[in-house]
Amino acid sequence: MRLLLARHGQTDWNDAGRFQGMSDIPLNATGLEQARLLAERLKDERIDAIYSSVLSRAHKTALKVAEGRDVKVVVREDLNERTYGKWDGLTEEQIKEQYSDDFDAYCKRRYSVAPTNGESIAQITQRVSAFLEMLQKDQTDVTVLVVTHSGTLRGLMDGLLEYSPEEVADLRFKHTSLTSITFVDGKPTLDFMNSVDHLEGSDEKRNPRS
Repeated sequence: MRLLLARHGQTDWNDAGRFQGMSDIPLNATGLEQARLLAERLKDERIDAIYSSVLSRAHKTALKVAEGRDVKVVVREDLNERTYGKWDGLTEEQIKEQYSDDFDAYCKRRYSVAPTNGESIAQITQRVSAFLEMLQKDQTDVTVLVVTHSGTLRGLMDGLLEYSPEEVADLRFKHTSLTSITFVDGKPTLDFMNSVDHLEGSDEKRNPRS
């Protein structure tokens, strides 16, 4: 099995540096173009199954890749973005002002500490474990695309590969970046991570926002 992991395209809140979490913010014009470019990159790839989060920014990105294919996008709540709780909609500066103690603790232990009323990376890893177990039962020659969010991608990578908690917390995924993992004899091997070759020359490749 080959597993392709992609992040959704850009939204206005991404561009403004606002934490989104479970807020269902749609793709902006840049994000729609990024989704189109991702679909163009993958047009000659055989894709047997596509999964996405319920949130529209991921679902719309997945639907763009699915266009012209006889493959339905299956939405799953366990692929949703991490819950940022009270931080949703706020910029980092606003969070520092309103939740300074929580933010300090989060910065020191980003893997295990959750945002105020939110979800930690460790909790995301647990949340996606059943999904990964379901995928790994299929060891046939298939290619699966998962379109999700940066926080959820950290949890997926944590569940698949041997990273330390600090390494998982430091992982970064650009908008519509592609990560490829191949399973050989049931063991996952990283082919490449966070590739945005399809965005050559775009603002996202030169100066990405998380």
